[in-house]
Amino acid sequence: FSLIFFLSSFCLAQQRLDPWREWTTNCLDGMLTLSLGLGLTCGVMASDMVTEMGTIVILSTTVFVGILLLMLGLLLWSLLQLLTKGPAFRYFICHHKAHAQAQARLLKIRLAAATRQRIFIDSDDLVDLDRLFDIVSSQVRDFVAYCTPALLTRPWCAGEITTAWRSRLPIIYVKTPGFQAPTAEQ
Repeated sequence: FSLIFFLSSFCLAQQRLDPWREWTTNCLDGMLTLSLGLGLTCGVMASDMVTEMGTIVILSTTVFVGILLLMLGLLLWSLLQLLTKGPAFRYFICHHKAHAQAQARLLKIRLAAATRQRIFIDSDDLVDLDRLFDIVSSQVRDFVAYCTPALLTRPWCAGEITTAWRSRLPIIYVKTPGFQAPTAEQ
């Protein structure tokens, strides 16, 4: 019974710490750990202890059916998520690599921890440069412009901001001390 207690304690700590990136994966891992504990309980009951065979059969069948229902439920939930899927990324972080790569990375880490949603940053998520503006216009919910003095000197950054503006995305400006907004003449 000490092993079952250990597994249950581990499962509770694991659910609190969220070791996996996705909520679904954390739940599945916790449920499988609990299923393992229930399976061990059935095994203990079937050992040399005096127990009715009917009790063992009922408990084992309950654990087995529970695991099957859990898997079916997670499959249906995943299909529902797939069918009702919104934008792939919560935020798109536009930044100048030479001036703000580390700051953009820190911003991504903090936003991902706070929102538990996917954050687009080109060094991690960009696979095909030809699709960059399509990603901004159709797969992003909010656009973050990390405004450094050189941000608008880069054509790709200016294109990302223009695409976000034309797509009517909410744009969040993170202005650094040296940033100067363009004038009407510029």
